Amino acid sequence: MPHSFCMRLTQLALLFGSLAGCGSSGPDLGQVTGTVTLDGEPIRGGSITFTPNVKDAGASYGSIDKEGKYVLKFNRDRDGAAVGEHTVEIDPPEKPSKSDIAEAKEQGKPAPEFINVKIPKKYSEPGALNATVKAGPQVIDFKLESK
Repeated sequence: MPHSFCMRLTQLALLFGSLAGCGSSGPDLGQVTGTVTLDGEPIRGGSITFTPNVKDAGASYGSIDKEGKYVLKFNRDRDGAAVGEHTVEIDPPEKPSKSDIAEAKEQGKPAPEFINVKIPKKYSEPGALNATVKAGPQVIDFKLESK
């Protein structure tokens, strides 16, 4: 075969290969929900992050509500987390800033509630919390202990 024909064939293969991925909006995701508790009581507020243990798959985040429940978001358009092993980080609620409190007062709303939650240090060590995300909907709870 002539060299130019092989080059064109290679270019077409690369073009079709790249087009095949155009409809994809990222990695395969599992839809993850769950509850975070400390000594059996829900953690009220804060956030949770699932960071995949593989390259090129982004982290997923969720806010923890007043009942300790969370729903992971991969990005603003997709719920879930990449399928596979993850390192998990749980952050306590942040204290509302003075400007947040002032803004709420100006709008006639109650000041943002702050519940002081201290996540035990042992859970902030790298790799202390892990989870495996599978395809499809699933519940992954975290039952933290202060002792």
